[in-house]
Amino acid sequence: MRAKLFIEEIMYEILKEVSEDYFQKKKIAQDMSAEELYKKILDTMDMDIVEDDGKEGTIIFPTPGCPHNVKDGHHCGCSFCDWNDTYVAHPAYVFELRKKDANLYRNMQLEYLRRLRESNHSVHIFEEYAIHDCFDEKELSEEERNYLFEEKHAIGEMPIIALAQVRAESITKEKLQKWKGMAKRQLTLGIGVETGEQWIRNHWLNKKMDDDTIRRAVTVAHENKCKVSANILMMLPGLTLKQNVELLKESVKKLDTFGIDSFMLSPLVVKKYTIQKNIKSSNLENENCISGMLLIFKEIGSLDKKYQEKLMFSSINFKDYFAQFKLSEQQIEQVDKMLELLTAGGMKSAQIEKIADMFQVNCNKEFYEQYQAMDGMDKIKTTLQNAAFELVTNVLEESRQKEVLTIFQKELNNWDERKDAKI
Repeated sequence: MRAKLFIEEIMYEILKEVSEDYFQKKKIAQDMSAEELYKKILDTMDMDIVEDDGKEGTIIFPTPGCPHNVKDGHHCGCSFCDWNDTYVAHPAYVFELRKKDANLYRNMQLEYLRRLRESNHSVHIFEEYAIHDCFDEKELSEEERNYLFEEKHAIGEMPIIALAQVRAESITKEKLQKWKGMAKRQLTLGIGVETGEQWIRNHWLNKKMDDDTIRRAVTVAHENKCKVSANILMMLPGLTLKQNVELLKESVKKLDTFGIDSFMLSPLVVKKYTIQKNIKSSNLENENCISGMLLIFKEIGSLDKKYQEKLMFSSINFKDYFAQFKLSEQQIEQVDKMLELLTAGGMKSAQIEKIADMFQVNCNKEFYEQYQAMDGMDKIKTTLQNAAFELVTNVLEESRQKEVLTIFQKELNNWDERKDAKI
């Protein structure tokens, strides 16, 4: 058995409360009948459709939880994400229902999807299937997929374009052939790549996804006439704004060489069970949150237009990002204008240019001078060392801090030597 990575040690601790809650719910669920579980899950189900405007929507239906995050009930997932706590309806209850009665489990998902479609009244042009990994048998088996989408036609008429969220290692020709029928015209696979820098992706974000796996996934997708969209974080926990800008631009250019068709960019939202919650230095101050975001768009605008036209922006995550701050009426107007531009049609480069122009009007000279003085990518190891120290101090008991910091330092020292090694 390999030793735990630094970020695993941290995430096991951050998510300990979630794991304990999971085990408590699991114990309750074990004492309930399948029928009782079925009713409880349906009674507490969140029926919201994200960004439902009649043209596009997101389907998030209950599953046993993220296979990457939950292992034997213990939670240790992506370090910037607390999806299990936020969006999934009682994964412990769902897990036990699936184990107790596979038929009732399938019917529970079917009932959810039927309610979802009834509340919407029409099929979307674009629809996203946003469970953690649509291709993972632990989350949605082949039998369950066939039952929901072929035998029962749970969402009715298929959308013209569909986006399925998956992990790169789950993509196979066989899965793609099955899922291509989920869209009339085009199936796109959304992969949470987060950054083009493999070491940071695995040792800091805890993705466990190497570059070779991403390349292979893109190749298989294209061979089967599917597209790939890479989910990218515009900001990474613990890094300076300047490092984030430089890394973001390099990530787009690097991942473009893999054959990625588009990039979905999202800002970093501070959530309870994440490392960014425990690293103060990674987050923009309230008064600079808009200036910092506008500056990022100004820098994105320096990319070649061939890259800019591949960029998309998650408006729901932008709304969540700005909701973290106490904004003045004037700042709210600026955010509304930015969000309007992000969701506007037309050329992406034109949208980016208009948002970048807002920077010239709204950003003060002092902030820009502070940005220029920040550490860049040439000092990223020092920045990560400082962030790791802050994390360890805030998360772990004093008796474990030195040991876990030693693990991090060893991993950091091996970054250049084993940059392309698999996790």
